[in-house]
Amino acid sequence: MFAKVSEAWEIIGDEAARAEYTDRVIHGKKTEDELAMEKVQEIMSAENDFKLGLGELNNGRILQAHEAFKAARDRLPEEMEFAAFYGYTLFKLNYGKDDMLANEGEQLIRVSIENGTKLSNGWALMGMLNHDKGELEVAKRALLTSLKLQPTNPIAQRELKRLQRRLEKDKESAPAAGIGGFFSKLFGKK
Repeated sequence: MFAKVSEAWEIIGDEAARAEYTDRVIHGKKTEDELAMEKVQEIMSAENDFKLGLGELNNGRILQAHEAFKAARDRLPEEMEFAAFYGYTLFKLNYGKDDMLANEGEQLIRVSIENGTKLSNGWALMGMLNHDKGELEVAKRALLTSLKLQPTNPIAQRELKRLQRRLEKDKESAPAAGIGGFFSKLFGKK
């Protein structure tokens, strides 16, 4: 009992402690520790949303990935990687349907690359975006930039292999230049 009275007297006697106590107990303001804990929880929630989005994107579920990346970006708008992935899914969902939203998605990736520090995934996403648009050489340069920043980037590695397969397929399907005309093609001679 004496300890509680002594503690109360210390709080009431000190002007700063009394103001802090009044703010916390009467006005409901949070302490610095409580505010820091809320920020940590917000970061953890954003990370969980982002990881969920990555899983959905890897499984080809673009709409679900988009929603998860949007939630992560809304929770932590200053995180450039979240904005880049959100931008890619925004582009992917709207490319060929709503050019304004698709361009907005592309701009989000560009801004993320410019403002993010060594954002390897941003370059990988830009490569994927250019691949989707059919700009294969630009896509290749973006993917190689991503791999220069992080040689073990699994997204860039996977997409570069996919791009190289497409380039080889396009090269094989292109008509052979040189000798041969209508009859050689008809009879299978080269």
